[in-house]
Amino acid sequence: MSYTEQLHRLKIRCLPLGNQHRKYLYTISEHLEGLARRIEKHGAMERIHLWYGAPSYDEEMARLSRWGETEEEKLADLGCYFALQFLHLKLTALDSLAVNLLKSRDHQQEYKQFMLWIGHGFRRITAAYMRELLKIFLPPEAAVEFVVMGVGTRSDQDDIDLGVVDRGYEGRDVLTTAIARMNAEMLKKAIGTHYHLSEHVCSDDSYAASIEDYQELLQSEIHDFVIINEMLGAARILGSRRLFFDFRKQVTLRYYFNRHQPEQWKFHEGYLRGIVGEVRSFALRDFAAASLNPKVDGLRMIKASLYAAKTMFNLRQVNAWALLEALQYRDPGRRAAYVRLESALTFLEMFRYLYQLLVAEEEEIFCEDASAREQLSVVAEAMGFRQNGAAKPVDRLVADYFRHARTAKEVTLSLLPDVVGHLSSISSFTRLPVAPAPGLSDRLLNTAQFFRGTRFWDDVMIFLRQAPPEYFSQLVEEIKHGHGDRPSPLVRWVDWGQNSYFLLFAFINLLFERGEGQLGEAMFREFLQREITADQVRRISVVFNHYPKMMVDLIENLSEQSRRGFYERLQIEVWDRRLFNDRDRLCSLIKLQFTTSRFVRRILTKVVACHPQFIDLINQPDALAAFGRGLCSQVDQVLNYRERRRKLAEYHDFEFLRVCRLALTNTSNSRVAEEYIGFSDAYLQQLFHICSLEVDAKDPARKPDRSLISILVTGGYGHCLAFDDDYDLIILVDSESAEIKAYYEAILTRMHTEIARSGILPHYRLAEYTGSFACTIRELKTLLQNQQMDTFVDQSQLLGARMVVGSDRLRDGFYEFIVRPHIFGQKHDYSRAMLEEIRHRHQVYATEKINAISLKESPGGLRDIEMMLDIFRAQFEVAQQSNYAIFHTFQTILPEYANQMIVLARQYDFLRTMRNLHRLAIAADDRLNIEYLDLLAEIVSTSGQTETKAGLLEKINSSMAIVKSIQQELIEEVVLPRLEEKG
Repeated sequence: MSYTEQLHRLKIRCLPLGNQHRKYLYTISEHLEGLARRIEKHGAMERIHLWYGAPSYDEEMARLSRWGETEEEKLADLGCYFALQFLHLKLTALDSLAVNLLKSRDHQQEYKQFMLWIGHGFRRITAAYMRELLKIFLPPEAAVEFVVMGVGTRSDQDDIDLGVVDRGYEGRDVLTTAIARMNAEMLKKAIGTHYHLSEHVCSDDSYAASIEDYQELLQSEIHDFVIINEMLGAARILGSRRLFFDFRKQVTLRYYFNRHQPEQWKFHEGYLRGIVGEVRSFALRDFAAASLNPKVDGLRMIKASLYAAKTMFNLRQVNAWALLEALQYRDPGRRAAYVRLESALTFLEMFRYLYQLLVAEEEEIFCEDASAREQLSVVAEAMGFRQNGAAKPVDRLVADYFRHARTAKEVTLSLLPDVVGHLSSISSFTRLPVAPAPGLSDRLLNTAQFFRGTRFWDDVMIFLRQAPPEYFSQLVEEIKHGHGDRPSPLVRWVDWGQNSYFLLFAFINLLFERGEGQLGEAMFREFLQREITADQVRRISVVFNHYPKMMVDLIENLSEQSRRGFYERLQIEVWDRRLFNDRDRLCSLIKLQFTTSRFVRRILTKVVACHPQFIDLINQPDALAAFGRGLCSQVDQVLNYRERRRKLAEYHDFEFLRVCRLALTNTSNSRVAEEYIGFSDAYLQQLFHICSLEVDAKDPARKPDRSLISILVTGGYGHCLAFDDDYDLIILVDSESAEIKAYYEAILTRMHTEIARSGILPHYRLAEYTGSFACTIRELKTLLQNQQMDTFVDQSQLLGARMVVGSDRLRDGFYEFIVRPHIFGQKHDYSRAMLEEIRHRHQVYATEKINAISLKESPGGLRDIEMMLDIFRAQFEVAQQSNYAIFHTFQTILPEYANQMIVLARQYDFLRTMRNLHRLAIAADDRLNIEYLDLLAEIVSTSGQTETKAGLLEKINSSMAIVKSIQQELIEEVVLPRLEEKG
């Protein structure tokens, strides 16, 4: 068969491979003819394998290099041969995998053998190719001792991570030139190379560094722990075996734990600080919603965990599977964890390799759209997934991917405490003297300097918390005042904290705890002076995501100025959706702190302590509502009455905060009111039920045969308005029996205690007349008939009363025997009294020249609108308590004034919004605090419209003027004519 036919067959076989393999086919097409000619010239058709895998890459490449007459021919033949054998290696492996997956039930074992085989073959062929290239590029007379090490995963296909070590500067220029030419040749015809170690260690443009270079760099600081990972994973590819042995002995050995050399522990400690920070960062990161990333989702944390164990147990294996096998032998107590870790490693490595082989050399794999799923289907088929009922192969692949990724997270997180315990036992900080001698701050910072760049400092916080009080006092004094001309300790502490925001924020919280809030505030403001990048926002978001209580405490401790500064610094453009969500949750929490009153912030603290899920769902109102419903449902599942009351109080706090959040995010007033009344009614009903059960349990015989109590809410709560001052309650008992009244008094006493604890005081409207919580129907009738009550005020309370607890019979009785005869039956006297009250209040404001604006009491304020609504309720005998719904009712009753009602409803909604926000953000006071009007303007501003203090004040005054005008019109044209008509 001719070479052309063979090449055609090869191209067909390569069709399933990713587009990056076209480079190899192009190299073959360009140079195959010359290569074949030279092979035939030397009669070596049987000794050089072009169309099958070669038994010895080294031997065959060495022959080809000798047969080329010029450098150009040598390079062309070697590149062509490498491309042929590299494709054979991959195609043969794929074919063998397909057969083995059909024959075996243990797919995980087949994946593992495949990865080991392909990794071994990849290392052999690249080592042989690089060896021959360096023979060509290095002058014959060059006597440079060097070693080329592989420092990355052998199965990585996008590039080869290399490290080069030499004996010193003599001959380094020659070696650098040779390696540069090798890189260019490999990039053109084979695989690119990457020298991460050289980028960190080499002081010039060289690719190589000596053992002395490494020692000089690593002696003073731990530096980037990633380069230590690469050194620990280094495997000799070509070059001096002796030099490689010396490198391991003089450089990498220091990072292994040796209990007999405590002077070397700091190297091992520093490496573990970097590793633990890295593992924890990845393990705590959420999976992306629309993409898969095997490296980020599992592989990096698995390999980091293995390398931590490698240094702790003094293991020399480099390959991850070999390490896991060794760990199962050395650490049998954790064998089950290592087995699970091997399963996750095998699957994720296999998936990543096949995706890069068959689709594209990308780390992030999108899986939402149809084309992406089609590409994943190719990988699923190669991994042996088949249709199973309704589950397609790609669905099973993705499900297995997340199962193994979750396993990687779970196992690595379960192993971390052991690593942390080991690290704490050798920590440099725990070996520092605890005597409060001068220079204490410098000693801490100088010790930390060696570990600069690492992100695990939990043990330092434990050390500082457990240190004697005099030690901490000395430290604080030194941070405050510094030492002469030296750099400010405060600045140095914040510099240290840039490596670990957990450490920085936890230490600032500790300062506030110990009464050093001024220093904590100064330290946080110093932090705000630093540039915050997208990566730093990501790191802050990770800390917030997994240590929400600490971040809540921090934000609570800070001044409003610092909260606002923190919020503003986080407002940078980010692209990672996971980062975007976490950042936005943090920003919402911060904004909730600086846009709410102290009362609301206290509720926030209580809610987060009991239900930190509030923070997770802070930007998901529907999810928050569902969580609140769940809390309410859980109350009945508890048998202990005290525990029931506690859970009910938690439900009330959670719902109150949830509705506050709705109000502060420009949700419509009607919905805010509906949500507020919904949970408030549920709270009172549940509380009555629990207290009834508790009283009944003590003396079952006291319970009456049927319900004889009605609990009515009135005032703003009765009118279905949110965030009223208190619970205005009217308690009616339909019995004259002293025993029955005492029974309900016992229930109400318990209820009163619980309601008061909620922070919203109960107010019993009839208590001042009866001397008790409850009033009988007969007592109320007597009070009304004898006009012993503050007539129009108490009539308004009864008119607006809404039953929360009680039967339909009691509600109908209340309407027939109280509302109809004593309010609707006296509606004209009631209306005249209400009009007189309006006139008198307006006169007081006019004659006393009261300039302060009260959203409720000022002319044209909420009181005027609500009194007009009550007058209309009485005049038209409307039993609709909701102040929002009733506007529509009056539009129907008075169609000729429908427009006025629409405008009045709009102004009422606006003024209620201002009152609600004023109460939530500033204080529970109806008098408008002009000084804080900027805050209200900020809250009501939207992305499309920015409100100002002056503009908001103008709108409030304008709204009240409109209300006064409409009120006067309705009084003159609707109310007074009806009163005159009735004489």
